[in-house]
Amino acid sequence: MKNFNSSKIISNLVRISIIIIAIFLIINKQYENLGILAITMLLTFYDVLVEKLLKIKLDNKLKNSITLFIFGAQCLGSVLDFYGKFLWWDTMLHTISGVIFYFVGTTIIEQMSKKYGNQNINKMIVISFGICFALASGVVWEVFEYGVDTFLGQNMQITEGLIGREAIKDNMIDLISVTIGTIVISILDSFLRKRKEEKE
Repeated sequence: MKNFNSSKIISNLVRISIIIIAIFLIINKQYENLGILAITMLLTFYDVLVEKLLKIKLDNKLKNSITLFIFGAQCLGSVLDFYGKFLWWDTMLHTISGVIFYFVGTTIIEQMSKKYGNQNINKMIVISFGICFALASGVVWEVFEYGVDTFLGQNMQITEGLIGREAIKDNMIDLISVTIGTIVISILDSFLRKRKEEKE
């Protein structure tokens, strides 16, 4: 049990699932989604970029959350059309993404501050950075969705056939969902950090 690494197990299970879905699509001659599966496979190696190049160590729970989010957004959402089958799927994922990106942000600034000798960085700086990182990541994700829709013929933004205000409605709901998830978790995190300080 000492060498048990849940993040590797989850990542490998997701990669195996991607391969199985790809085989199924090829057998059924549904080639249009193979590109997005290839991108999803590459995204499952995000931890290599973060840990090897940026020297940021993510804990297993956070890794698992990110990996499952990628799988839910790309494989289930786009390829298996959960976005179309379940109207709440997109909003749920964006709300969760606000929570995940927030903790990625707080992890980055805490580890970077320790790396450069600041062991006791002010908690409000950590929380503020986490909020900014999460909101910025939400915007980047919308750009990613637009790119996938434009170049791979998907409908992640659920705007096909829509015009005017309705065409940007999905973007606004997504960004609002990310904001809500981020604000809620930042308030909770602030409360928990304060309680921890009081106990110490």
